[in-house]
Amino acid sequence: MDIAAIIRLCRYGLILLPVLLLFAAAAFFVQIPNLGKKRTVRERLRNLKKHGKMWVMVCVLYAACFALVSILQARVENDITIGLNYAGASGGLTPNNTRFNSYDIIGDEVLEQAIEDGGLDGITAKELQATLSVDPLQAEDDDEALAEEQYYISTEYVLRYEASLKTLFLDGNQVVESVAQAFAGQFYDRYSRKTDALELDEAKVDEADYLDKVNILDRQISGVQNFLWKCSAEGENYVSEDGETFASLAKKISDYQTVELERIRAYILTKGLSSDEDRQLAKLEYENLIKDLNYQKNTADYEVRLETIEMYERDMATIVLVPTTDEEGEFYMSRTKIAVDDFADEADVSSQTAAKTLNEIENNRYAISQLAGTEASETDFETADGMIASFQETLSGYADQAMKMAVDFDAKTKGNYIVLTSDQDKFFKGLVRRGGMLTGAMLFSTALVIMAFPVSKKKRTGRVSE
Repeated sequence: MDIAAIIRLCRYGLILLPVLLLFAAAAFFVQIPNLGKKRTVRERLRNLKKHGKMWVMVCVLYAACFALVSILQARVENDITIGLNYAGASGGLTPNNTRFNSYDIIGDEVLEQAIEDGGLDGITAKELQATLSVDPLQAEDDDEALAEEQYYISTEYVLRYEASLKTLFLDGNQVVESVAQAFAGQFYDRYSRKTDALELDEAKVDEADYLDKVNILDRQISGVQNFLWKCSAEGENYVSEDGETFASLAKKISDYQTVELERIRAYILTKGLSSDEDRQLAKLEYENLIKDLNYQKNTADYEVRLETIEMYERDMATIVLVPTTDEEGEFYMSRTKIAVDDFADEADVSSQTAAKTLNEIENNRYAISQLAGTEASETDFETADGMIASFQETLSGYADQAMKMAVDFDAKTKGNYIVLTSDQDKFFKGLVRRGGMLTGAMLFSTALVIMAFPVSKKKRTGRVSE
C-alpha cells in the first residue's frame, strides 16, 4: 500500500470516528446498567461537567488530527483540471487540426521543464511521471452521466498526482501546478500563431551585397504580406483601431513593394553597385548556369508532352461526358478530363516555367553587363544605402502594425488555448467547513458517550457496630 492510500485511510477513519462514537453511546445507553439505579438527566450532565476538560481535549485533538491528515493528503495527492479552449478541442484536435494526445501533458519534455521551472530538485522526469496520471473529465447531461455507448470527446482533463517514497518530500500542489504550467507553455509555443515572418533580420541585409539586399528585402516584405493574407482568411471582418483590415494593409504593402523595391533595384543596376564586384559577377554567372539547365529541362518536358498529345490524340476521345445532377437535382452531362487533358496541362506548366526561367537569365545577364561596365561613385553608394535604410524603416513599421493587429485579433477571438483550474483555494475553505462540522459531530458524540457511560460510586469504609 502506498503512502497516499495510507493517509487516505486515516482521513476516512477520522471522518467515521464520530459515527462510531454515536453507535457506542447508543450501546452504552441500552446495555450498560448503572449499578441497579436509574440515572437522571441531571446526573448525566453532572458527569459530563466532571469530565469536561477531557471532553474538550479529545475534541481539540481530533480537530488537530483531522487538519494535519487533510494537509498531508493534499501534499501527497493533488489534482488540477486542464481545459482546452479552442474550436477543434471538442473534436479531439489541436489548433492546427492534428490529433490531440492527452499523454503529452505528462511527456518527458513537459516534465523536464516542470522540474526546472518549479524547482522540483532531487527527482528525474521518469520518477515524476510514475506519480502522475491524466484522465478525461467526464461530461454530465442533466445531472446524469452519459451512457457508455454514447460517443463523447472531453475537452477537460484531470492531472492527478500521488506521491511515492521518492517524491514524498515534494508538495503535491506545487507539482501539479508546475506540470500544468509547463504543458501550457509548450502548447502555446507549438500551436499559437507563428509570427516569425514579422521578425525582420536587419543584420542579414547589412551583410549582403546590394543586389542580394534587394532580394532579401523582397522575401521579407512578401513574408509580411503572406502573414496578413492568412490572418485575413481567418478574420476578414476584423477592423483595427486605426481603420485597417488585414487585407487593406496587405494591399498597401504590396503597392509599396511594387514601386519602391523596383526603384531601388533599378538604381543599383543603373549605377552598377556592388560591395564585391568579382564575387557578385561569379555568383550571377553560376546562377545563370544552373538556370540554363532548368530552362533546357522544362523546354524538353514541354516538347515531349506536345509529341505525346500528337501521338495519342487521334486514338483517344477528346471529351468524356458523365451524367450527374446539379444543386437543384436536375440531370446534365458533365465533361471530365482525360489523359490528353493532363498532358496539355503539364505542357502548359513546363512552358510557363521555362519562360520564367529565361526571363531570370536575361535579368542576370543585364546585371552582369551593368556591374562589369559601370564605375560607381561614393555618392551613388550613399544614395543606395539611404534608399535601403528608408525601405527597411517603412517595412519595420508595417511589421509592427501587423503584429499589433494580430495580437488584438487573437485576444478578441481566440482567448486562451489552455485554462487551468485548481481547487487549492477551495481546499482551505472546505477544510475549515468540514473540520468544523466534524468537530461539532465529535463534540456531540463524545458528550453522549460520557453521559451514557456509568460511573462507579465510591464505597464508604468505617467501623461496623455490633
